[in-house]
Amino acid sequence: MVTFFLGLLLLAPPAGVTGTWDVSSRDQNGDPTKAVLIVKAEGGALTGSLQLGERKIPLQKVEQNGDKVSLQMPYEDVTLTVKLTLTGDTMKGEWSTSSGETGPVNATRQAGNPLLGMWKVAASRSDGSEMKAELELKDDAGKIAAMLTLPDGMSLPLSETKLDSGNFTGKLVTDQGNYVIHLALQATEGKGTYQSPDGSNGSLKATR
Repeated sequence: MVTFFLGLLLLAPPAGVTGTWDVSSRDQNGDPTKAVLIVKAEGGALTGSLQLGERKIPLQKVEQNGDKVSLQMPYEDVTLTVKLTLTGDTMKGEWSTSSGETGPVNATRQAGNPLLGMWKVAASRSDGSEMKAELELKDDAGKIAAMLTLPDGMSLPLSETKLDSGNFTGKLVTDQGNYVIHLALQATEGKGTYQSPDGSNGSLKATR
C-alpha cells in the first residue's frame, strides 16, 4: 500500500500563505508522516514544494477559492489530490487517490523568522556565467547558522553570519581566501553582492 505522508496545502492570498509549514498526515493504516512545506508566490500564482526527508517533491495544479484550497501531486504511479481549508496559521483537510485511499492532513505555519530555510542562490561571474548553490539559514540557539551547498553536493559552512531586518551577511572561508556575502532578503527573493578573495565583486540573486 502506498503511504501518503502528504500534508500539503496551499492556500489563500499569497501574502498570507508564503513561508514554511510543518505538515503531518496519516496513511490508511494510521501510520504518521511528517514533512516540511515551503510555499512561495511566483508571477501571481502559488507554487511550492514538500520536503520529505531527503526528497523534495514539487506541488502542481494549485487552485484556491476563498479559504478552500485544492492541489494535485504525482507520486510514484498515482496522482494525489489534496483539499484543505485555510484558517490563519493552520490548514486542515485530507488527501485522496483515484483508487479510494484517503487520510487526514494538518499543517501549521512555523514560528520564528520567516526568512529562515532554504534559498536558491545564483552568483554572476565576471565572464558572464553563473554559479548556482543552495543556502540554508537556521536558528542555532538564537544565532544564525548558514550552510552553502554546491551543485556537486559539497556543503560549506559560513562564519560571522548575521540576519538583521532581512539583511544577511556571512563569510565563506576557502583555500583561496575569504568570500564575503551580502544579501537583502524578502519573503521569496533577495538580491546582493559577494566579494572575492582578490577584492573583486559580483552580484547575487536568491529565490525560494
